Amino acid sequence: SSKEHLFSILILLHEKYRQGLSVWQCCKDDQNKFDEFFSSVVAIGYQKTNLSILERIVYITFLQIAFQSLEEEMVNKNVLRLISLPIWANVNETARNKVLTMNSRLLKQWRHFEGSMDKPKSKKRKGKSGKASAVTEE
Repeated sequence: SSKEHLFSILILLHEKYRQGLSVWQCCKDDQNKFDEFFSSVVAIGYQKTNLSILERIVYITFLQIAFQSLEEEMVNKNVLRLISLPIWANVNETARNKVLTMNSRLLKQWRHFEGSMDKPKSKKRKGKSGKASAVTEE
């Protein structure tokens, strides 16, 4: 898709958001197309092309709407590729819990991540016998 075509879609999605309509309902029919669309939009940010002020506003507004829509599984899947769970550790606990409780899958991932942070890290080393043994770092 051309840059103009992508931005026209972004503007339409923003308008739906502004009017309080379901932003993502129109995208739910084909997950693969949405994944391609989202990847194309994100790629715009990595390109060296100069975006006009209006294009920057539209681009950032789309990302803002996407990051605020983590309860939508198809959006969640694409947005979480851009960030990692350790970043969530820096978010205010109340705000983080509010977002996480809206999506059971995300909450499960967070709890798994929290559990892995609480456990001491272990490395496997080969002993004299050639067998691997776990060594705990503290």
